[in-house]
Amino acid sequence: MRIRKQVYDLTLDDMNEFPIWEFVHGDGQEEDGDEATVRPALVKLDDVERMCVAQACFTLADGSIMKGYASPGDIGSLGHIQPTILANGEQVPFWHGIRKPDQQWLAMAYQHLGKRPDEVFPITFALDVRTDRPVAGTIPGFQFLNGAEFEMTEAIC
Repeated sequence: MRIRKQVYDLTLDDMNEFPIWEFVHGDGQEEDGDEATVRPALVKLDDVERMCVAQACFTLADGSIMKGYASPGDIGSLGHIQPTILANGEQVPFWHGIRKPDQQWLAMAYQHLGKRPDEVFPITFALDVRTDRPVAGTIPGFQFLNGAEFEMTEAIC
């Protein structure tokens, strides 16, 4: 099977069809792949040997449930697992690296989610696939690296 997509193009339908997507960059088989190219992983999550994203379930502050994905990894940092909700045909990521989301982006994110900030945060989440290395946590707000203190993150709503 030769399905390739950019991770930022994954949809809810993609995640429902294939709940685990592995990154292909550096596998020696993909000439046109880059660091954001993924393909379906047709094995159990514990057998995936590459970085990947797996289907996740998100419970918002108002009790509503949404689906998306996260990367199995160190749950101490949203930067490692990069949880992302897939809503209304769009991706809403909660980790932004060194770029603080501006007010226009935040308004668009809440529009995609169909919620007000008080209905969204805090969010709890967990992977929706079986694994010996469960990933679960809480998202207090949209997070990014604080430019002055690269070890710190800030949550904004």
